[in-house]
Amino acid sequence: MTNDFLSKEEFNDGKYRVLSLTDGQKNLRRVVCDTPGICIIPFDTSDGKIKNVYLARYMDYLKSDQGHTCISLESKENYDSNFEEVEEICQSELGINCDVKEVFYLGNINHTIPFSKKFKCYGINLDNHSKDLNGFTLDVSNPNGKLYTLDKIRFNRVLNGQIEDSVCLSASMLLISYINN
Repeated sequence: MTNDFLSKEEFNDGKYRVLSLTDGQKNLRRVVCDTPGICIIPFDTSDGKIKNVYLARYMDYLKSDQGHTCISLESKENYDSNFEEVEEICQSELGINCDVKEVFYLGNINHTIPFSKKFKCYGINLDNHSKDLNGFTLDVSNPNGKLYTLDKIRFNRVLNGQIEDSVCLSASMLLISYINN
């Protein structure tokens, strides 16, 4: 049994493509994002273990409810190093100047449903950026310019499936594997 699908590009704007796939009996449409992304999962620790992650809260209009996900942006790919781009994201999105020792390249995430997009995933340790014992607080000059707010989420809530976001779960698994090695 072979799965021979015919693919036809219905739309392409240089950033997104819409593909129509068929095997002669069934049809499927797929949105593909051709620009690479960067996924950031900020976290803090207690006694060497991940305690909290800081996730973007957004409005999910399809579910008429709020959801949480990692901070994700398109990669500009115009930096001398990956760290420089992540450093700028930390400054603009988190309001911090991060040190190279606080940034961990965790791996790649290939998100496939309902659209396809590839992310480079980075963990950002916020232990040195918390102003009090309650953890990190977002301190940016224009919070109204953001499409999300940042919420502190207990890490075990993500692992227990209470955060229903596949990119967040993938980033969390990469974070665990990095921290535990």
